[in-house]
Amino acid sequence: MDINDEQSLDLFFEQLLEAGLFRTPNGLNARILYQAFKEQTSVYSVHHFMFGMWGVIYLFDSAFWGIYSIEESYTKLFNELIQITRGSIQPTAVSFKQLPLNEEQSSVDFSFGFKDQMHQYQLTQMGDIVDLKLVQYLNLSMAAGGINGRYYWIETHDQMIATAFLTDEQYGIIKPRYNEFISPFEDQL
Repeated sequence: MDINDEQSLDLFFEQLLEAGLFRTPNGLNARILYQAFKEQTSVYSVHHFMFGMWGVIYLFDSAFWGIYSIEESYTKLFNELIQITRGSIQPTAVSFKQLPLNEEQSSVDFSFGFKDQMHQYQLTQMGDIVDLKLVQYLNLSMAAGGINGRYYWIETHDQMIATAFLTDEQYGIIKPRYNEFISPFEDQL
C-alpha cells in the first residue's frame, strides 16, 4: 500500500503508534509531533514521513569526526544511536580506546555492559571514516540480550548514514511501503 494522501498517511501513523514506534523518552506527545509534521508538508510519502518524525531516524555523516578525538567521536555516536532505541537498551561502562597501528589506520577497542554482560569488540579506524561495524555490534549485543529490535539501514544515496531502530512488528509495517529504502544494517556492510 503506497502512501499518497493524508488518509493513508494517518493510517500508517496509527499502525506505527500502536506498534510503539513513537515511545518518546522525554514525554513528547507523538500525536502533537505528527500534527506538526503534517502542517509542514504537502508531500505524503513514507520517505518524508520517516525523516520528518522526530526520533525515528538517526542521520550522521560517515566522516563523523570533527573537533572530537576518535574516542569522543565514537562515544558521541554510540550515545546518539542508543537514544533512538527509545529506552530498549541501557548500556553501562561504555569505553572506546584508540590503538594506533600506523599513520592512516588504528584499531579502536570498544566495550560496554548490557544485561549483566560485558560486550567487547574491535573497530578499525581508517582516516576520518567511521567503522559502521559499530552498529552491527550493537545489533549482535541486543540480539544476545533478547531485545526485540535492531538497527536498519535507510538508503540515502549519499555519504550520510541513516538508521532506524525498529522492532520486528514495526519493521513488518514499514518494509512493504518502504522496500527499496530499508534493509537490515548488516546487509550494507
